[in-house]
Amino acid sequence: MEIWDLYDKDGNVTGEKWERKFGNFREIPDGRYHLVSDILVHHADGSFLLTKRHTNKDVYPGFWEASAGGSAQQGENPLECAKRELFEETGIMSEEFELINRVFREPSHSLIYSYVAKVDCDKDSVVLQKGETTEYKWVDAAGLLEYARSDLAIKTNVERYKSFYDKIWVQLKIKYKIASKEDIDLLMGSRLEMLRVVNNLKDDYNFPEKLITASKEYFLTGGQTTILAFDEKKVIGCATISYIKVMPTFSHPTGKRAHLMNVYTKKEYQGQGIAFHMVSMLIEEAWNRGITEISLDATEAGHGLYEKLGFVDSDECMVLVKKD
Repeated sequence: MEIWDLYDKDGNVTGEKWERKFGNFREIPDGRYHLVSDILVHHADGSFLLTKRHTNKDVYPGFWEASAGGSAQQGENPLECAKRELFEETGIMSEEFELINRVFREPSHSLIYSYVAKVDCDKDSVVLQKGETTEYKWVDAAGLLEYARSDLAIKTNVERYKSFYDKIWVQLKIKYKIASKEDIDLLMGSRLEMLRVVNNLKDDYNFPEKLITASKEYFLTGGQTTILAFDEKKVIGCATISYIKVMPTFSHPTGKRAHLMNVYTKKEYQGQGIAFHMVSMLIEEAWNRGITEISLDATEAGHGLYEKLGFVDSDECMVLVKKD
C-alpha cells in the first residue's frame, strides 16, 4: 500500500491522506495535490541520463524522459523523495541537488519539484527499477536539447526544466578562446567596457590615456592569460589571470602564484554559466603552468561563483590552493 500526503494550493500539508491505486490520482479532490519530485541526472563528464518509461505506466507509457522521479511517500519532503526515487529508479546516489522549478499540475493533482542531481558514478552502473523503466542511455548536452525538441519527449517535463534547457542552449552557443596579441582590440574593448560597468561610468567616459597605454602594454607583454567569450563574433565576456613570481615558501616552494581579475559577462548573458566556464579554463591553465595558489578580490555578487570553484576566504581575499 502506498500512502500520499495531500497538499493545498499554497504547498502546505493538509493532514489528509490518499491511498494510491492505478490511475486514481485523477480522483484527488480539487484544490488538493500530491507531492512529486523530478530528477534530471547530470554527470560530471557533462552528459545526461535518459530513461524509457515502462509500457505499463499509467502516465506516458513507453515515453523517454530526461528524469527519474515519482510521488512522495507519506512523511517525505521533496528532497527526501528525490533522493529515494533517484536511487530506486537508477541505483545512483547523490547529495548535490539543485532545485530548478516548483509547479502545480491540475490534471494530475500534483505539486512537482524539479531538481538537477550532480553525479560522478560509473555510467555503466545504472540499475533500472522493475516496472518503472526498461532502457537507459547517456547523451551529451546537444543530445539532451535534441531530445527535448523531439516527439519522444514528455513536453510537460521539458516545460518544467525550460530555464535549465535555456542555460544549456546558451552554453552550447557561446564559444571561448584564449586571447592572443592579434586580439588586442577585442581585449581592450572588453576591459574598458568592464571598467565602465563596475565603476558606473557613462558610455562616453574618456579613460586617461596613461591607463589605456599601460593596459594595452600589459595585454601585449605582461604575464597573463585572458579568456574571451563570443556569441558569434560579439565578445560577451572576459576573464584574466595574472601570473606572479614571489619568494618561495614551505607551502608554495615554487613561488608561482596567480591573481584572478577582469571577470566580466554582459548583463544579458549573466546567470548562464559563462563566467564559471571562463574561470574554470583559467584555473586549468594556471595549474598547467605550475601555479600553486590563485587569489582574487571577490565582489559580494561573485562570491558564490568562486565558492563553487573551490575558493575559500582568507584574511585579505579569496584563495584557491592546488591540492597534491
